[in-house]
Amino acid sequence: MRILFDQNVPRTLRNLLPGHDVRTAAEMGWSTLVNGILVDAAERGGFEAMITADRSFRFQVNISARSLTVIILSTNHWPTLQSGAPAILRALQRARPGSCHQVDVGRFRRSRSGPPPSP
Repeated sequence: MRILFDQNVPRTLRNLLPGHDVRTAAEMGWSTLVNGILVDAAERGGFEAMITADRSFRFQVNISARSLTVIILSTNHWPTLQSGAPAILRALQRARPGSCHQVDVGRFRRSRSGPPPSP
């Protein structure tokens, strides 16, 4: 499958998606394109899927009449994505043109700063 990574997806994720032809928006020269315009370019470029970590994407672009599928990741935190790769691969297998899939691979929790708790 030919897959486009949105700007907010770590490009190293491609190493966990064997058998897929993955390109980034930057590699395609589409760094300044956003949402619907990026989807237009991806369709013209022959991409079958787009992966983004923009959780509001589904509210900004209607994918139902499009020729590609969109996978929306719950995070772009690299260690979390590494453990969530099987879920992303399953979503790609279920993908159909005009569909949008949320893939919950976990949430990145920021550590609290400050002094350690007292004993």
